[in-house]
Amino acid sequence: MNSQADREKWFQDAYKSLAGPARTYLKSRLGSHYESVAGEIIHDAFLVLFEKIESLPRKQVAPWFFGVLKKKQRKVLRRRRRISNAAIDIGTVEDERRDPRFRDLATSEVQAMCEEVHKLIQSLESPGREVILLRLDGMDYQDIAEVLNLSKENARQLYCRARHTIQNHFATSFECLS
Repeated sequence: MNSQADREKWFQDAYKSLAGPARTYLKSRLGSHYESVAGEIIHDAFLVLFEKIESLPRKQVAPWFFGVLKKKQRKVLRRRRRISNAAIDIGTVEDERRDPRFRDLATSEVQAMCEEVHKLIQSLESPGREVILLRLDGMDYQDIAEVLNLSKENARQLYCRARHTIQNHFATSFECLS
């Protein structure tokens, strides 16, 4: 870069083109309830970009930036490794009533079933509980394995065991857990 003005202009252009896709990517990976964390991750990634601006070819900025973003996201997830029981969120009664299996049930019955599932998840042992919660949040097995320092196969096995425990309790198959 020739001057400070060129450097700032290039950075502003990069910010304009990458900020929106970065937010979309993080929202899909972290969920909308992690929006404040997503802002912090994006901010940190742009700080790294600003530091490396001199050494990056313009054509390689987007792939490099999303690599940094992914690493920052995983770092945040590792920090949030232990999930509190209060963070359990598997849907509201309104969400359940959209499912044809629940249309005939009274609201109180659906609420009781949701509470039962909450209790079952809370009663699971630590790694199984965390794996099923992360899976319900939409994470894939590879990301869960990295967050919890497990192998991908172990994460999948823990999820299957937790799902099996819940299915056995209700003696029905929950499509939302498969």
